[in-house]
Amino acid sequence: MINSTTINKLHEMRLSAMAEAFNNQLTDGKNQELSFEERVGIMVDMEWARRKSNRLLRLMKKADFRYPHASIEDIEYHADVFVNQKVDHFGNRKIDHLETKKLIPVPIKPLLAFPETI
Repeated sequence: MINSTTINKLHEMRLSAMAEAFNNQLTDGKNQELSFEERVGIMVDMEWARRKSNRLLRLMKKADFRYPHASIEDIEYHADVFVNQKVDHFGNRKIDHLETKKLIPVPIKPLLAFPETI
């Protein structure tokens, strides 16, 4: 009876993850061998993680991303896409545009001295 009251109070205080962790600890016999501090620490960690996750989801929804379910892991890299670079007369490289054909790199030898005139 006391446990259900405690769980209800945790829900009323909007600590639902902590209430869920407390309920899991009551039903799971493995947690009985843990100390009081460890059990409370587990409940606090679950509540903290749930709040951080909910905050991130709320901010992502508020940001109104064009592709809300996109992720870095979904990017496909292809070996045949290269950046076409041009070198100006000062030796600086400038990116022209992306091309999907393979480019053969040509080594550029710097002009160390002016050619001698006759």
